[in-house]
Amino acid sequence: MITRLAMTWGARLYTWGAVRFLLADSKAAGDRLDPPPVTDGARAAKLIGAELEVIPRTVRNNIAYRDAEVRIQTERLMRRYDLGGALNEAAQRAIQQKAAVPPGYPTEQQKAALKLQEETLKDRIRRS
Repeated sequence: MITRLAMTWGARLYTWGAVRFLLADSKAAGDRLDPPPVTDGARAAKLIGAELEVIPRTVRNNIAYRDAEVRIQTERLMRRYDLGGALNEAAQRAIQQKAAVPPGYPTEQQKAALKLQEETLKDRIRRS
C-alpha cells in the first residue's frame, strides 16, 4: 500500500518537474536544431505519465522473463549433468558386476580388457 502510494506520488512529482523542465528548455531553445520545442504542458504531462505507467509493468515482465530463462537453463543443465551422474552410476555397477564372476573367469586377456575399460570409463567420468 505505502509502496504504491510512494510510486504514485513520485510519478506525479516527476511528471510535474519534467513538464516544467521541458517548457523552460523549449523557451530557451531558440533556433537550435533540436527536436521541436514542447509548448503544450498538458500533452507533455500525458506522454510522461503514460511512460511512467508502463515502467513498472515492463520491469515486472522483464523479471518474469529472466526467471523463466534461468529456470529453463537450470533444467537443461540439470538434465545434462544428471545424465553424467547416471552414466557414473551405471559404469560403477557394470564394473562391479563384471568383477563378480565365477572362478576361472575372466581370463588374463579379459582382465586386461576390463582394467582398460575401467580406466577409460573413469577418465571419461572425470572429464564430464
